[in-house]
Amino acid sequence: ALALQVAFGDTGRQADRGGALQELAQKPFGAVLLWALGIGLVGMALWRLSEALFGSIGKDGRSARKRLMAAVRFGFYVFVAYSVLSFAVSRHQSGGSSDQQSRDATAR
Repeated sequence: ALALQVAFGDTGRQADRGGALQELAQKPFGAVLLWALGIGLVGMALWRLSEALFGSIGKDGRSARKRLMAAVRFGFYVFVAYSVLSFAVSRHQSGGSSDQQSRDATAR
């Protein structure tokens, strides 16, 4: 829904990750939703890590190709989970703007 709002120009906000998370955070129970999203992404990362280490269900679940793809997905989920959780923490600590958070992330 947020992507459609940005695509059709229904908001004056910048189209970036921080803007989407900021929009979510402003909804009722938004902080709780941010933390739940981050924890869910950590769970997905752990699931993909287990598939990379032990293989997945199916005929070729233990093949090197499947394990490599699971490892790539693990890296993706770790990156996204880190982004969401760091946004939630920084919002909780400072209440800073999305633009400032983007600058801080770029500096790191």
